[in-house]
Amino acid sequence: MSKALSIAVLLVATLLAPVALAAGSSPPPAAPGVPESDAKADYRRAVKLVKAEKYEEAIVALEALLKDDPYNADILNYLGFSHRKLNHLELSEAYYKQALKADANHLGALEYEGELFLMQKRLAEAEANLAKLATLCDSKCDEYKGLEEAIADYKKQNG
Repeated sequence: MSKALSIAVLLVATLLAPVALAAGSSPPPAAPGVPESDAKADYRRAVKLVKAEKYEEAIVALEALLKDDPYNADILNYLGFSHRKLNHLELSEAYYKQALKADANHLGALEYEGELFLMQKRLAEAEANLAKLATLCDSKCDEYKGLEEAIADYKKQNG
């Protein structure tokens, strides 16, 4: 491969990486000395626990992953989500803030933090997250639609 082609491939990969991570579904990289497949398997197992609503187990698995990758927005987002589902609202908010510090455009963290704001009767902040999602995905992504629906439900219930 020519040097120019190698540079072009690297540039494209660098530009596309944030897009791939924004959806909140990429596994973390392997920690030094840990085979890549082990890190991916551990991540998939943790996500499976979240989806099975086994939040306490998921938190243990996610915290173990976080030790090796403390700035992974996906892991932080899933920790925020799991704590929110267990009604640990302060912890949940802290994890969402960390996820958004790691990736200010993380679609999942913006949606779920918005839902947390609604639980805390902070409608204006939830609407700000919705506005940011609208700019990031043209109001077409699932995260936008999910938060939009949650805000509409909130308004129906709270006048």
